[in-house]
Amino acid sequence: GPAGKTLEIQIRTWEMHQIAEYGVAAHWRYKEGEELRSSDQKPIQLPALQTQLRDLTNLRSNLEFIASVLRDITADEVLVLTPKGDLIDLPAGSTPIDFAYRIHTEVGNRCVGARVNGRIVPLDYQLRTGDMVEIITRPNAQPSYDWLGIVRTSSARSKIRAYFRAQRRAEFAAHGRTLLERELERQNIDRTLFNEHLPTILQKMNLRTEEDLYASIGEGLTSVQAVTQRLRSLLESKPAAPAPAPAAAPTPPRREIRAMQIEDADGYMTRRATCCHPLPGDELLGYISRGRGIVVHRASCPNLRALEEREPERIMTIEWMPKESKKAEQTYPTAISIETTDRVGVLADITAILSGQGINISDVRVHRFHKNTAQINMVLEVHDAQELRTVLQKLQSLEDILAVYRTGGRGRSS
Repeated sequence: GPAGKTLEIQIRTWEMHQIAEYGVAAHWRYKEGEELRSSDQKPIQLPALQTQLRDLTNLRSNLEFIASVLRDITADEVLVLTPKGDLIDLPAGSTPIDFAYRIHTEVGNRCVGARVNGRIVPLDYQLRTGDMVEIITRPNAQPSYDWLGIVRTSSARSKIRAYFRAQRRAEFAAHGRTLLERELERQNIDRTLFNEHLPTILQKMNLRTEEDLYASIGEGLTSVQAVTQRLRSLLESKPAAPAPAPAAAPTPPRREIRAMQIEDADGYMTRRATCCHPLPGDELLGYISRGRGIVVHRASCPNLRALEEREPERIMTIEWMPKESKKAEQTYPTAISIETTDRVGVLADITAILSGQGINISDVRVHRFHKNTAQINMVLEVHDAQELRTVLQKLQSLEDILAVYRTGGRGRSS
């Protein structure tokens, strides 16, 4: 140009001009045949919402979704580049972790470091417009709880929480599989018979997959005794095949377990076990103690299993049927554990849900583990097992809750 100065020349169609000057919203109006009047001549700033809409599907309510999107689109943005030259827009203050999750969930989950403009930077480095970002990954890497306090975008935070929820579910499922296989072996039930009747068992227990069954057992929501009882009911209702039985060593006959119906587990002849906090509606077994009556346990209680192995003749089934007149007024203490992001206000959110359900808290203790995570142990006063299940589901729906479960019924948690 004149005086040897560099000039920038832009050549674009009217449609390209509308997008450049007024954003993609103007492009949509242009395509629909509308004209922009003078009152409309204001820049419209909208990010690429399609990616954010897909990433935010883990959020649990409309209000949470709206707040998350507004938090992103009203903030100042930074524009950074991938090694291939693609432009990525992120809210100001975003980190390489936000960038990694914007590229792909697995890139974020396997991220171990980052290079910005060819230089290694910490993962909490705040990106600036024009930075060229390269993510370093490792196949066996996984997210850190600390990232929840570092990331800026709601989509990255949602994906990190989803990862830890999936990990917790996998732990529950692995534990549940072990418990069930141990019980099948103890009761001399062939695993092939269980596999054959599994679809029917899942249908009767309102579960979709085998993994759902194992997770429900591992989390303490379903007892292994309930599963084996359903299997035996199916086997007894099925006509016996006329095939001759193979010669084998005789197995000892299964003992006949006595049954008893009670109105109150803390009565003259019965008392609730303090190790597993049984409730009306749980699968229950009783242990006939020496001089202390019948101690009522949850069927999944590991202490009861130890007693059953030593003295099986002292175990009996219990059906707890409280009087209708006492159902509304009688509550029972039961322990739960909540694993959560350690943020200001999370305990208030938890107590608000419990208060809304009319649940009294008789004890609460908080333990901080990682920089941004904590475990909250509570003793709640509830009427029965169904009410407790409803409360656990509502607590799990909170954004920052990683896991919530009963404690005291299967060793570490149930």
